[in-house]
Amino acid sequence: MPYISPISQKNIDCNNNGKNEIVIDHAYSILFYEYNGKNGFDLIDSIPLDTNYPYIVIEGIGDLDGDGLKDAVIWKTLSKRLWVYEQRDMTSFFDTVVWTSDTIFKALHYVSITNKLKGDGVDRIYGAGIPWLSTPSKALGWFYFTCIGDNQYEILNTFEENTQIESAMDIGDIDNDSLTEVVLESYFKTQIFKYESVSSSDDSFEFTDSIMSYGSTMCLLILPDIDRDGRNEVEELLINYIDVMWYQVSYKCVIFEGTDIIFNREFVVGTDYPYLVGGDIDYGDIDGDGLNELVICGGRHIEVWESTGDNQFERMWEWTDPTYYTIESYIRCYDFNKNGIDEIIFSGGGESLGEECTRIFECDTTRDPSAPEIIRAEASDGVIVEAGFDYDDYIRKKEQEVENTRQILDS
Repeated sequence: MPYISPISQKNIDCNNNGKNEIVIDHAYSILFYEYNGKNGFDLIDSIPLDTNYPYIVIEGIGDLDGDGLKDAVIWKTLSKRLWVYEQRDMTSFFDTVVWTSDTIFKALHYVSITNKLKGDGVDRIYGAGIPWLSTPSKALGWFYFTCIGDNQYEILNTFEENTQIESAMDIGDIDNDSLTEVVLESYFKTQIFKYESVSSSDDSFEFTDSIMSYGSTMCLLILPDIDRDGRNEVEELLINYIDVMWYQVSYKCVIFEGTDIIFNREFVVGTDYPYLVGGDIDYGDIDGDGLNELVICGGRHIEVWESTGDNQFERMWEWTDPTYYTIESYIRCYDFNKNGIDEIIFSGGGESLGEECTRIFECDTTRDPSAPEIIRAEASDGVIVEAGFDYDDYIRKKEQEVENTRQILDS
């Protein structure tokens, strides 16, 4: 299914032309969409990949070897290896294979790219589930790759080899002491484990704290003080329960500040295929007021929440796809048209219907309150918004309290 790439760095100008791209992995190829400055996004390039290994996933994009050329880390499902594709030159896209991992991954539990690991701004590959210890049903420990020169990478550091985790982790500085923290979801103990580097070199980490979790965690995200009280938070999105008989999935989003819960949101989504589910979390300045809002999605449902101050949140907007297309979903927030408002890129697919689509929403605070509130923008080919933005393609932030109009279950 073609989804937006879960890249750790959202503001990626792949071909260095001053415009950031939406990057989509699409079976045998990588698609690049760019805002055209007038009325939408255009497909500007498509890079074909090795047809011997279909079903690829872009795990991250960055400059891994510090040569000024951007690299894409790609998981080729059938090869069971990680691949790095690099630009041929500063204006091209990812068209050259420069590295393939020697290690065969029995299963890929989680891989991404971060420039926060050592505080030096260098992009590094990291992941959950050490390849030679993990199995498809068990992820043990976490690791990161080090570039040893000439486009070669080795796993030189592994951590918590005896800790089974649940494919959810994030890296950042939670307590603002310039030492890196790693948050992991422990599988057996249903806890979020926090580890902190013992020095700025990040060559060793020690356990610092744990938080009780509440279900099967899909995502962990370190937030940049979303409620503006001087303390960073950890956000968790999990599946609370799945009711196969009634075709329902309960998603739960929790925000921890230290060990205290400051946000707890549960929503139930009707589905026509309860055996494949998923959601995502992100944040961005959705209404252009200079402050970050939370964006949560689970299956075919999406919500935006804003903080009104210390540990307080209000729901701005929510929407449920009435078509049942979106069973597992992903989101990214970024201001592609550079108007001061982050767009929401909402992407997902429906297994039972065989449909995939990516939608783009934007908040327009200048619209007349009587204007249509939500108009879905969707491409006919199910990949991206080809028709582009116009008056009806925007969403408006309500001036009054949001009424709960989403369809939890269809009668």
